[in-house]
Amino acid sequence: AIQDEGPRTANGNPPTIYAPQHIHHTDNTRFSRDNLPKNPLEDDSPWYLDKPDKGYVNLCDA
Repeated sequence: AIQDEGPRTANGNPPTIYAPQHIHHTDNTRFSRDNLPKNPLEDDSPWYLDKPDKGYVNLCDA
């Protein structure tokens, strides 16, 4: 059975059945479990990376 997803929301975003997907925005290769930063605030890599494209995930899959 296929469910009707409904109309798109404002600005052409996906229907309300979809939620914005959280993308962990950091450099996963800079620090590791064996190479931890000395201070948790030291991992400033999100400041220097390009923001990822906005993604959406179905609420049933979230």
